Amino acid sequence: MKINKRHFFIDTFSNGVYFGSKFLGSLVIYSILINSYNLDTYGVYIFFASLLAQLEFMQAGFSTSLLRFLPIYGNNTIKKSNLIAVVSLSYLGIGILVSIALIALSYTQLFAYLAFSGWENYVKILIIVAPIFWFFKSFSFALRGVKDFRFDNLINLFFLVLEILGIWMLSKRSQRLETIFAFVFLMAIVKHFTHFLALKIRHGLKISAIKGTLIKDEFQQIKRFSFWNFVSAFSGMMINQFDKTLVGIFLGPSAITIYYGVQQLIKIFTSVVAVINDAVIPYFSNKITQLKHTEFNHIAERGTTISSFIAFAFAAYLVLFHQRIFNLMAKDFLIDYSTIFIVGLMLYAFIAGRNFINKMHIAKADIIKELGIIVLITSGLYPIIFYVLTKKYSLNGAILSPIIAHIIVFPAWLYIVLRTTKMTLSRFFKSILISGVCILIVFLPFYFLNQNWKQPPLLVFSIECLISLILLVLAERYIIRSSIFKLIRNAV
Repeated sequence: MKINKRHFFIDTFSNGVYFGSKFLGSLVIYSILINSYNLDTYGVYIFFASLLAQLEFMQAGFSTSLLRFLPIYGNNTIKKSNLIAVVSLSYLGIGILVSIALIALSYTQLFAYLAFSGWENYVKILIIVAPIFWFFKSFSFALRGVKDFRFDNLINLFFLVLEILGIWMLSKRSQRLETIFAFVFLMAIVKHFTHFLALKIRHGLKISAIKGTLIKDEFQQIKRFSFWNFVSAFSGMMINQFDKTLVGIFLGPSAITIYYGVQQLIKIFTSVVAVINDAVIPYFSNKITQLKHTEFNHIAERGTTISSFIAFAFAAYLVLFHQRIFNLMAKDFLIDYSTIFIVGLMLYAFIAGRNFINKMHIAKADIIKELGIIVLITSGLYPIIFYVLTKKYSLNGAILSPIIAHIIVFPAWLYIVLRTTKMTLSRFFKSILISGVCILIVFLPFYFLNQNWKQPPLLVFSIECLISLILLVLAERYIIRSSIFKLIRNAV
């Protein structure tokens, strides 16, 4: 099956555009709300809004089967329609269970115990919309599974703009944060319903083709693959989303606001790498399963080098200009956490190259169970590390605890990957260190230069961006000697 390279590059580009817009949008929303409401009130909003993100993050588990199997099914509309039905109905059931759990928690008065003011309204909204949200969110993954990233991202961009404008208008009118919370959920549901319509109109989703016996067959087909991806997503949720819940429990609502502001910048650059890799599963599931062992290993090694290069570069830009970003986001609230921000960022950059190899193995479906177990162990360690570091270092410990959990488990992940790909330890670290040294050489002079200013003037900021970008292109061409696009061209 020949891969349409032009569509792949366009889809990857559209992923980048949407990700960049979403990143800037999240900074704008954070800035609007932190400057419109007090820290405690906004902290409660973030706590419950993170539950929305937890639902989305956890749903990536079973929905990964859509990314892998929909391209394999090709033009078989009946099998594709029943596969989508399996995933969407499964998550409708889980959404109902989530609502029941929230009802039970509200009776225990847990949120009142945590001193979260106005929690009743947030919980009521979640109880009502969780099943609907989970059901329709599946169609977004399905749209990507049929390789329509462009239209999916166009829809997402449109609703992102509506969300920002709506939040701005509601905050200007001094509306309660519960109202804004309901508005964000409403936008999300309407957006995913639009994904459903796009599938039906553009890709021939047939409701009439969905049959009980066929749904059962599709479930049997994907259950093993989906189960371990679900375990990975559910476990990853503990670190990537549940962290804000732990901060609220141990440090209070106001600490959530600061923690969220710092962490969204620390973790955001890992998503930059994911943007490049997002199209790997739907486009390469067929191709990767046919690759010879040596070809797979070569792509894994080169992909790690390129992913690490991109991650280190983005991290370096954040380090270089973090004070300006912090001031734009939240005035002086975040400046005191600059050092811990830089430390966390560098540690995440060191292990960011995992993403490409993980996506390749998911597309190949060969060590899904092992990767799921690694994530499960990491999520089990995280609450313990969080408790220990938070007790000793308060919010600084909380900020570092997710990456410390990843670093502790990293050797186990490395052992599994090296055993599978037959890559030597020296070659793996060489692929990372080459990228790290290149980025260090490019950005270190600018970092020392900026020490002369509390905040570099805008002209200096612009010149540094331009020069560093030119140097990065030269380093990628003459030292890294490859690119993600060249790698893909050689693979397909």
